[in-house]
Amino acid sequence: MPAGYDGTIDVPVVYMFHGTSGDGDRHYRISGWPEKAEKEGFIAVFPTSLRYCIEEDGKTKKTTKWNEGAMDRYLCDGEIPADDISYVKQLMETINVTFSIDKSKVFVTGFSNGGSFANRIAVELSDRVAAGGFYSEGKPNAHIPLYEILGSEDAGVIEKVGGAIPHKPTEIMDGFLGTQIRVILDRFDLSESYTTETTKKSVTLTFENSSIGKDNILKFSILKGVPHKYPNGNEESNGLVAADNFWDFFMEVTK
Repeated sequence: MPAGYDGTIDVPVVYMFHGTSGDGDRHYRISGWPEKAEKEGFIAVFPTSLRYCIEEDGKTKKTTKWNEGAMDRYLCDGEIPADDISYVKQLMETINVTFSIDKSKVFVTGFSNGGSFANRIAVELSDRVAAGGFYSEGKPNAHIPLYEILGSEDAGVIEKVGGAIPHKPTEIMDGFLGTQIRVILDRFDLSESYTTETTKKSVTLTFENSSIGKDNILKFSILKGVPHKYPNGNEESNGLVAADNFWDFFMEVTK
């Protein structure tokens, strides 16, 4: 909670979901969101997932994971994934009755597995959040604004793409990433037309033409030179701070 919070006015809230093997405390310390919350006057929440036995790259280990909707791909036999969507509902209800929350400014974000889970929340709890990411099956209850960022040096994505992650918008849309983006456009009823913004550090595609007259948008950014690490302004982040980018987006789409 920011130092100035006294419960007399409603404030925004951001839920930050950690990645595999992480926890809420770690991302409280390294994500840059507490500092952003203090500066901008909102509440930031850092939940911790349950731990599971998983099988990954031929190895078995016990680690934290959010149920992003596809846990059957890697859970050990006998492991049962938790209903994390119900958990988030209860968490949000608790936060809402405990603190003075601006219900029109409830945001979700995450890193890696936590990003995938935030994406699932954006679909399945879209009537409870104002902006987030994308994932899950089916159509959302509400057409909320979405913003995704991806590091160009993310080894896991490079493997899926089958080579270097492209920086040119046409190459992005013609390959693996374009296929993924189109799934989201279909779910949120956005057309494939986009505008681009290119800087020395990033390239961003913005889709904001609804096929059904809604005003939601999707922003998709590739951060040049950034690996599979949460951008918090350090050297590996190429000076980029994800909390700044996302907060600016959250405020832009809810003003």
